[in-house]
Amino acid sequence: MIPPLLIQPFNLVLQRYDYYLSTILKGHPEYDSIQALVMKRPNGPPLIRAVINRRDGSRIEHLNHEGIIRAHQASGRPQEVVYSPMVFSLEEAGGKPAAHLEFISGNKEETVLDLLCTRRPTPKLGGLMNPGSFAARTGLPLMWTDRVSFCSPQSRLTLGGRVWEIPPRSGGSLFRREVEALLCLGFSLGILGREHRVAELIGAPSQLLPGESWIFAAGPVQTVYRIVQQDGSSLAVRQEGPLPQTIMARIEENRLDILRIEAHSGPLDPGGLVLEFIPPEPGAGALSSFFSLSLDDRQDLITGRFRTILQPGRVVMRLEPERPFWALGRIVETTVARQGQAFQIVSAMADLPQVY
Repeated sequence: MIPPLLIQPFNLVLQRYDYYLSTILKGHPEYDSIQALVMKRPNGPPLIRAVINRRDGSRIEHLNHEGIIRAHQASGRPQEVVYSPMVFSLEEAGGKPAAHLEFISGNKEETVLDLLCTRRPTPKLGGLMNPGSFAARTGLPLMWTDRVSFCSPQSRLTLGGRVWEIPPRSGGSLFRREVEALLCLGFSLGILGREHRVAELIGAPSQLLPGESWIFAAGPVQTVYRIVQQDGSSLAVRQEGPLPQTIMARIEENRLDILRIEAHSGPLDPGGLVLEFIPPEPGAGALSSFFSLSLDDRQDLITGRFRTILQPGRVVMRLEPERPFWALGRIVETTVARQGQAFQIVSAMADLPQVY
């Protein structure tokens, strides 16, 4: 008997950053906000990702690492990503952090952001963040902040030779004047994102035992799913690579049902971004259950309905968030189509929940 197939179809990614900067633009005809994510590196300058969000929901990503740009281009992912050298510093002014960032945007605009905190960043202001317009067209993000401070009206954004107003923060402190800008120390970004990939099955287990593996090839890149534990009808599978994943699956007759996927930011990451499913009852046509997204030991930060639609030659899976409120409408639809040993996997943002 040939063992059932295991393929992980979801584009689930977790990134950890040391600093996160964010500001709203007021009055700009095209741009809505700017975010920057900064990762310290022991043997070089920090890795910086600066994102300009447009009012139509699209975005331009800027990176100061040419190797990551090349890898992104080779992957065929649809986001606009450009290379830009960057200058970043974090100092203290009067006992409060002050951050400085400058780069040239994808539209050749000189961009300078100076943020002055109103206090030392505190975990009281941290937690799960409303992403606003971030990744509105590209995925369902989970943004967790460790320590946060909002910024003072002395903060300044210069873009294309013009100073743009940062609007006053609504609902702020009666004792501090603050604007819609913040600095975070310690930031985790998980995202269930869109993608389009074709993978060919080139190796499969002879039996469902530890050490056996499924191997998929997408051009020169191979993805290995290795069984690390088997206990009755339960399997633990490790997706190997620089961004490893741990997959828990259950053997059901001639198929494997994925129950849990944990994505790690690196091989030494003790925690992870967890996508978990409540198994549906067997049936035909549309199957409906629930899903949750958790981070490390923080459970069920995003929850919603999970629908599986069985169609000839393909499976359509829809994740429809219901909580928190800002996740409503950020529906991720993933389609897996098979032709022989080749699998086409397409994840995209859907419009509205559908009734099947």
